[in-house]
Amino acid sequence: MLSNTFKKWLQRFLPDEESILLLVIILMSTITLIYFGYLFAPLFISIVIAFLMQGLVRQLEKYHVPHLLAVIIVFSGFTAFFLMLLLFILPLIWQQLLNLLNETSAIVVTVEAFFNRIAIKYPEFLSSDLINQVTSSLSTLASDAGQWLVALSLKSINSIFTVIIYSVIVPIFVFFLLKDSDIFIAQLSRLLPEKRTLLSNIWVKMEKQLASYIRGKAIEMVMVGIVSYIAFKLIGLNFAELLAIAIGISVIIPYVGATVVTIPVIMVAYLQWGTAPEFWWVMIAHFTIQIVEGNILVPLLFSEALNMHPATILLAIIVFGNLWGILGVFFAIPLATLIKVIWCTWPGHETKENGSR
Repeated sequence: MLSNTFKKWLQRFLPDEESILLLVIILMSTITLIYFGYLFAPLFISIVIAFLMQGLVRQLEKYHVPHLLAVIIVFSGFTAFFLMLLLFILPLIWQQLLNLLNETSAIVVTVEAFFNRIAIKYPEFLSSDLINQVTSSLSTLASDAGQWLVALSLKSINSIFTVIIYSVIVPIFVFFLLKDSDIFIAQLSRLLPEKRTLLSNIWVKMEKQLASYIRGKAIEMVMVGIVSYIAFKLIGLNFAELLAIAIGISVIIPYVGATVVTIPVIMVAYLQWGTAPEFWWVMIAHFTIQIVEGNILVPLLFSEALNMHPATILLAIIVFGNLWGILGVFFAIPLATLIKVIWCTWPGHETKENGSR
């Protein structure tokens, strides 16, 4: 009885050789990512960047620009942006981060004074022991961050070498992925069986959903970061560049990113102005940007993206973050989108999905 049930389950979810082959590919890819993810990180980053720029190449080709010329034009723009990031933006971030850490003692004193004022007004909610614990934790956190920066500086030779390697390898990968994408796909197709309806369906959906998501996130990051920088600079907030870049990067991690990045914005603004009107202007600007991004920008950019439940997004962030650290957090949503595309296209699920629409 049990064997018959298992056979029926296999016949439903693995009805042919193609589904078995896909299962083998998924298992092999998962093992490779788990054990060799960091080794192939430059390739993964290059694929994501190539995905971002492939749409621009196709747009130029629609205007009868030759493929190679379109690739060169788009790649030149990418190279200029990459050099600007490497030579100007990263050093600026590093300098502002050092300046911020130099002010941590003042931040701790300000936070302690803030809690003391609350404790005087509401002694039933805050005790002196709790305040001491909070300030002690902040001091420890600041000390740990300073030690981390010192350790990172001591390893600067290795870090510089890694940056140089990535700076050379990633652009080369990106150029050839753009230039010879059709050749790579054709060569990969030769390794697959002639009958590959399931694989083709998954590839079409995956390309559409992931490309839409990645390009949308790139546009969202740039727009939110630039608008935040302009708003903070106009108000006169310290570390406007560092905070704006942090806000732009935070959109990669839905829900969690926006919550986490709000904390340093509040702390820096309060340290600079206290509860003066400028502090509240920063709060209004920051939360207005977050509301517009979540309710207007995101629906416009991701109208074609695969919808996922917030619980699924948070679970993906936890799982892939534990597997690959910060890279796993950044790629959690694209990987979760890929898994959902495969799940919805798999035999036994596609009919159900189509029937529910």
